[in-house]
Amino acid sequence: MTTTPKNSQEKDVLSSERRRSKRVQLAFQIEVSGTEVAGAKFQDLTTTEDINEHGCRFTLQRELAQGDVITIRVINRSAGAPLESAQVFEIVWVDANVHGWCMGARRLQKDQFWPVLFPAKRP
Repeated sequence: MTTTPKNSQEKDVLSSERRRSKRVQLAFQIEVSGTEVAGAKFQDLTTTEDINEHGCRFTLQRELAQGDVITIRVINRSAGAPLESAQVFEIVWVDANVHGWCMGARRLQKDQFWPVLFPAKRP
């Protein structure tokens, strides 16, 4: 099931109104895993298109649905470096594009996840 605003401008406005922190265009290689509707487990590699403190946007070849719960792990490209810890995310929107399915996911855990420091929140 896809949930798509009427046009990309409307999508940007709606997304910025719901977003708790500003998006940063950073590409991290990630491993996305979960269970498909049919019950089969999957594990796909992709790259983030942007991130914020609470979530990310990425594209997969498979369609997921709004509300699906997945696990994301940042893959460290340094030789011999350990994988980052995985965290649980929820798919909040899905949109078809020429490369597959673009989706936004919000992090369900409160621990620090992305290997970057975000600006402190204003009081």
